[in-house]
Formats: sequence, structure tokens, C-alpha cells
Amino acid sequence: LFFKTSKKYLDMHAAYPVYITYEIEQENETGDKKTWWEGQAVEKTHKGKGLMGAGSFMTVPPPLVGQPDMMSNPIQVVSAEIAACEYSVSEVERLQLDIYTSCVGAGGDLVDKEAVNEKQVEVSFKSREEVLMNVARNYSLIMGWTYETLARLRYGVFFTDCLVDFGEDFYLEGENELMDSYAYAKEKGVNSLILEGINEKILDVAYRHRTKDRDRADVYKYLDPLPELSVAEAKDLIQSGAVSVEELKIKVNLLKYIRKFEMEYGDMVDFMPNNFQKKIEFINLKFEEYATSKNDSVQPEL
Repeated sequence: LFFKTSKKYLDMHAAYPVYITYEIEQENETGDKKTWWEGQAVEKTHKGKGLMGAGSFMTVPPPLVGQPDMMSNPIQVVSAEIAACEYSVSEVERLQLDIYTSCVGAGGDLVDKEAVNEKQVEVSFKSREEVLMNVARNYSLIMGWTYETLARLRYGVFFTDCLVDFGEDFYLEGENELMDSYAYAKEKGVNSLILEGINEKILDVAYRHRTKDRDRADVYKYLDPLPELSVAEAKDLIQSGAVSVEELKIKVNLLKYIRKFEMEYGDMVDFMPNNFQKKIEFINLKFEEYATSKNDSVQPEL
């Protein structure tokens, strides 16, 4: 704040030069006063103090006889030092960036404007994530103390404990980056629990502004019999018996079966909205029926 305020004063001064000229004296005689030959002292004033525009005006006494003339021209123009102005601008920008980074972490400009490697990208994300975590922890403590105080005042000895947690998942990565992470983790053979966590993040980012589509994705993941396998991988496993023919048919025709089911029973998100477990069980039974080409129809238990 001090540097920014000082810069404003510097800008007011640096924008206009300082003009320096010699003091020029002029006799000032008026009609109602005695002239100098009648014993009245001559009044003298300095000329040239008016300015045509903004700036500062100064005068210096002319050199005496024998002294060097420090002003070779009648008028000198003194401008602000460029180095001082540039330092003031750069210092304000540096301090602003320092405050910004301390508050929200390293910005995304590094990733967007420069060619960086994977480690630099990871450090940038970790920096912002750590700042968010510090803010979240502080708010958790503040709100936890507030609710605990209110509860103790209201319920006294009957109050046991209070915990406020804003969570630790901040989606700083985009959908494409998360998909790359999923493919890399799958290639490295990590367990399905980690793959499921990455997949949940992908869904949260992809449908963060579309609640209905996010609910639809939740239903979809329970209908896929082999969610961690691609179609090609499922086909490779069918020879070993690890995957049944019905599971493979549902995997391959999952979207087709969903459309067929919704033609018969309506949107699968709105179907049996009060019992998610029975909804999934019934839809899976219908998919098995589609896959085995049974003619028996399964009626939903509402």
C-alpha cells in the first residue's frame, strides 16, 4: 500500500518536467509613487514565472562576472529519472504478485503462456491446492467453534462433539488432464479403487453445472457390469471365463439397452426415485432379459 501510494505521488510529479531559468529583474514604477530620482527606492520584480501548461518553474541567480555559466541555455528542462519510475512500477507489480500468490497460490499463467514440463505443472497445482486447503481448514475451525459454542449454550452437558469439514477435494485439473491421469494409472496397473476415485473426479468436473446429467452418470456406473474394462479388454477375457457372454453383451450394448429401457419405463433417473437399490436391481434384471432375449417381462416393484 505504501509503494502504491508513493507511486501515485511519483506519477503526479514525473509526468511534468521542471523548468529552470535565470532570475530576471525588472523595475516596477507606478504613477502614484515617487520616482527613483525623487528619492523613492526602485521596486524590482522577477519576470517569467508564468507557465503555459503543467509543470514546475524555478529560477536561479545568474552567474557573476568570472563565474562559469552552469546553464548554457537560458532555460533548462529537468525530467524525472526514468530508472526511478521503472523501479517504482516494477516494485508495485512485484508486491502485488507476492500478495496474490500468498493468497491463492501460483497462477495458471505459467501453464498457459510458457512451455513447461510435467513437474512444473504439478508444482503449480499443488501451490494453489495448498492455499485452498489452508483457507478451508481455517473456515472449518471457525465454523466448528461457532457451532460448538451455540450447541453448548443451548444443550449444556448434553452436547458431545461437533465437527465441520469442507473436504479436501479441489478440482484444479480439467477433464482432459483427469482422463490422462486415469489412462496413466490404468496403464500402471493400479487397483480399481484408485481408478474409481479418478473416474468420480472426471464425472464431477464434466457435469459440475448439470445436476441431472451427474445423477444419470451415477445410475450408469451401477449398470455397467465391467466398468473398469474397455470393450476390447472384456473380449480378451471372455476366453478365460473371467467374463460371461451376458456381461459382454450388456457391456457392448449398454447404451442401446438404456434407450430401450427408457422407451418402456421413462427416464431412468426419475424411475423409482425413492429406492435407488431396487431401481438398480430392476434395471439390471431388464438388461439381463435383453441380453438373453427372454420374452418374460419383469415388472418393477414400486
